[in-house]
Amino acid sequence: MAKERDGVNTSKTRRGTIGELKVQADLLLTNYDIYLPICDDHSVDLVVESQQGFHKVQVKTITGLSTKSSMELRLSKYVSKGTTHRIDVVGIYFEPSDIIAYIEYEGQISFNLAVKNSANNQTKNVRWFYDYMDFPFPPLRGIDKE
Repeated sequence: MAKERDGVNTSKTRRGTIGELKVQADLLLTNYDIYLPICDDHSVDLVVESQQGFHKVQVKTITGLSTKSSMELRLSKYVSKGTTHRIDVVGIYFEPSDIIAYIEYEGQISFNLAVKNSANNQTKNVRWFYDYMDFPFPPLRGIDKE
């Protein structure tokens, strides 16, 4: 069932498409070349070219936190389908804050990223969303100077 926010249809598919477009814009603005599959039904939403080659990217849109301070991203369907080799990087668009993180994917079933301090202020073993806001590979070329 589609939700409405500010009079806009926000179905799961539409929110996912918005997340993919946000990631594409972020990568283009940081001087990466991106390529889009005609049909993205096999775990690859886009391909990014960097100095180190081509990277298959799966984009996930997160619309809320799993706890009061962090989000959990579950990727078990890629493990169970045997398609983990098809993903090099997971791009995570966190809709409430309009921010993006990029994590190299190594077949994890899930991972958590914190966006706020926890109630007990624990910092040990916390993976902060903000530590992953740069694509993990250098852009193909430097930023153009006008």
